[in-house]
Amino acid sequence: MERTTLALVLPCVSGTVNSVGLLTLGLATSHMTGNATRLGEELSLGHGPAALAPGLLILCFFLGAFSASLIVDGGNLLGRGRYAAALFIEAAALAAFAFMTAHPRWAVTLGNIGVTGFLCFAMGLQNALVTRISGAVVRTTHLTGIVTDLGIGAVRIFRFVVHNRRRLLHLRTLARDELDYHVFKLHLAIFSSFLAGCAAGPLLLRYTGPLGWMIAPLGMLVVLMVFDLARGIDVRRSPPPAAS
Repeated sequence: MERTTLALVLPCVSGTVNSVGLLTLGLATSHMTGNATRLGEELSLGHGPAALAPGLLILCFFLGAFSASLIVDGGNLLGRGRYAAALFIEAAALAAFAFMTAHPRWAVTLGNIGVTGFLCFAMGLQNALVTRISGAVVRTTHLTGIVTDLGIGAVRIFRFVVHNRRRLLHLRTLARDELDYHVFKLHLAIFSSFLAGCAAGPLLLRYTGPLGWMIAPLGMLVVLMVFDLARGIDVRRSPPPAAS
């Protein structure tokens, strides 16, 4: 399984998780910018107890990233299934969140932040996994870098079109010249995948309930695990990476 497969499937998982997290908890879980902002604000106001909530979510994201890095380091000697363990742990964390939200007694026991921590852990793990596989140039849980790169790429495409009008019928020229057209397409595909997940999350939650919405992201993770166990993730044959 090539790196591009992860880069196209996992953003959809992140978009679904983030949208459901916003709807059910009012919190973004696939990126930590908002939580860091809340943490800084609470600390500046001297609200120590209130600062614990965003701080714990950041810690959960960190622990997920830490776990993924350990798994990748431990699996470097394996040819197949190097990343299946990380994907399985992510799936387990997402399933735990769905189970907690579907059974209020468990949710009350852990509290709102404790339940949200499962999603943050899963997203931290996923982000670190793809980061390690791609050599720190691909992110799948947030779009800030992707949108930035799309803006830069759009200008490069415009300049190429202006200066090479006669060669536009041969799109392969884009890859041979100063512009890497394939990277731009990959950025656009990652953005589209995340957006599709964001749209699918609310629809699944509305029509299938607090447990049913998890079928889609868990299904995608299971498919990735099967491919990794069967073929392995080949990072050498991947197209040029997308910058974060």
